[in-house]
Amino acid sequence: MAKYTLTLADLANQPWAIEPATGNALAMQLAHAPMALETPEEDPIIYEFNWVWYPKAQLPNSIAVIQIRGAIYDYYAQYICDKLDLIYRDQNVTGLLVKLSSPGGQSMAGTRIADKLLAAPWNTACVVDYGMAASAGYAIGVACDGFYGGRSSDMVGSIGTYITWQDFSGYFKKNGIVIKDLYADQSTEKNAEVRAAQEGNTEPLRAIATAEATRFIDYVKSRRPNLGRNASILKGAMFMADQGVSEGMLDGIATEKEILAALRGTSASLTISSTRTDMFGFKKVPALEALAGLQGEQLTDSLLESANAELATLGVTGCAIVTQAQFEAIASAADPAALTNANAEVTRLTTELNTVKSERDKAKGELETAQSEVTRLGSLNGAEPTTPKNANDKQADADQTEKITLSYTAESAGIAHLIN
Repeated sequence: MAKYTLTLADLANQPWAIEPATGNALAMQLAHAPMALETPEEDPIIYEFNWVWYPKAQLPNSIAVIQIRGAIYDYYAQYICDKLDLIYRDQNVTGLLVKLSSPGGQSMAGTRIADKLLAAPWNTACVVDYGMAASAGYAIGVACDGFYGGRSSDMVGSIGTYITWQDFSGYFKKNGIVIKDLYADQSTEKNAEVRAAQEGNTEPLRAIATAEATRFIDYVKSRRPNLGRNASILKGAMFMADQGVSEGMLDGIATEKEILAALRGTSASLTISSTRTDMFGFKKVPALEALAGLQGEQLTDSLLESANAELATLGVTGCAIVTQAQFEAIASAADPAALTNANAEVTRLTTELNTVKSERDKAKGELETAQSEVTRLGSLNGAEPTTPKNANDKQADADQTEKITLSYTAESAGIAHLIN
């Protein structure tokens, strides 16, 4: 068994996205004693197939089911992500259902699980399971391709963050305890926000919560582009599941059986398809991702056809995926002499192109120098010499001089063909 603990210090070291009542109860519990989480080293993952539960996927096209319940904090999030990694590696699994009931928790812990769900190799769905998907819990739910309430009484929302600042100095002083923090001379900015709060200025801490809330809101908007116009949605309000559906926060209210059928593609009423995008904004490419780790005979023609079709959908038409055997066959069928000649021609043309570019750049530099000189000469009058004066030279009278204007162009210099 692996044992992890959650202390009051863990609770206070970062912004939380959690319902206040749960957060306060958790703080009181941790003030009394740390919480311990024990996880089996080889805890079985629950898989579902034909409504019978197995410790692992026994048959192809199984749907994995994982439960996420209670407050979300660092060690618990890592535990869930480790389990998801095991599920993602199972060749018999083709979908995932998350049964969720959480008031939220640490912002980064919720983000860790959400990011892991966004990386799933196949379609995913989340159902609120007799409870709520609030704050960081909601962030987890919207990471899935389908997000449903299990019943109309479930609750969703609380999109926002907050930081609880607790000052125990009065309590310590009352009990005769004096605590002083002594910082190194070099550490003038360390814990600056907390030190400001101790002096009565909580705005730096509020700024941290505000920045995290902005990130949270932007993430929700990207995952739920059809959110309703109710301003309270992004201000932390909670909604019953049926209202959440009407506000675009949920995809519907459905039973677990209905969602599992949708993940298998056999539902007559629900359709779940990937809504996830990568960092470039493209949709996930399951056929391409399915090629990871495959070798030899595992790379079938149908798999390659599907992967190349996804490339074409993304606008990639100048290349295609082939097996090593196909590549070797193409290479052996090619004319070696023709390939050598083609490579030599490419090298020759590249050299010529580089020469022309060099001449062009040189000509541009000469023209710029000449134009600068023209500008300088054109600003002089007859009484001003273009070269230093010589005592023997006869100088013009100032009243007999005229303004001289010169025009110097690439055409007159005979280098226009290089510039163009």
